[in-house]
Amino acid sequence: MSAELEVQKINSYYGLSHILFDVSLDVNKGEIVVLLGRNGAGKSTTMLSVMGLNPPKTGSVAYRGRDLTGLAPYKIARLGIGFVHEDRRIFPDLTVKGNLEVGKKTPKGKGRKWGLEPIYEMFPLLRRLENRQGGTLSGGEQQMLTIGRTLMGDPDLLLLDEPSEGLAPIIVKVLGASIDRMRKEGMTILLSEQNLKFSLKHADRAFIMDDGAIKFQGTIKELEENEEVKKRYLAV
Repeated sequence: MSAELEVQKINSYYGLSHILFDVSLDVNKGEIVVLLGRNGAGKSTTMLSVMGLNPPKTGSVAYRGRDLTGLAPYKIARLGIGFVHEDRRIFPDLTVKGNLEVGKKTPKGKGRKWGLEPIYEMFPLLRRLENRQGGTLSGGEQQMLTIGRTLMGDPDLLLLDEPSEGLAPIIVKVLGASIDRMRKEGMTILLSEQNLKFSLKHADRAFIMDDGAIKFQGTIKELEENEEVKKRYLAV
């Protein structure tokens, strides 16, 4: 497998507060990698740093060998990286269909893989709600919508930040099925999660963060067998 995303020793700050400390990780093509850790461990900041929304002060982020340092977030998106923010950020006054169409773009020289029909097939509920305003949707419905909107941009690498947080088990199951489908479609995914059970079921490899640093990296099998690491960093 070839690396799609390479993060090398990034250090990120919020103002004067040092948040990420020499964080390194990699995601190979067609792989699902999960970034695990408690709330406040630095997972979301890592996602924001990759996407250029909170650029690291030092270190590097490369996508398919291209250095992303200094690139604006919209330019990073145009390279084929989609970002599903943990806050969802749907447009409350637009319909479900309108929200989806806002995300539509086709990268130069590439045919469309994702459109309304594939997204409605993956999330049938969105088809039934397509004329409903985004602001009237439940949290789970909004999560499906924001994932669908991001897919409308036809990304090759998807950053999913805390997709299962606060959702009912039945919705988490639907989201898990959507991740499995995206994998079958050849999508590469970096997933940020606190839900260990969900992550173990859908990911190939894991990185664990604590206090802004990587404390563990390995396959899902290696993580499952390491009770000490799970107890220390994931409180299980």
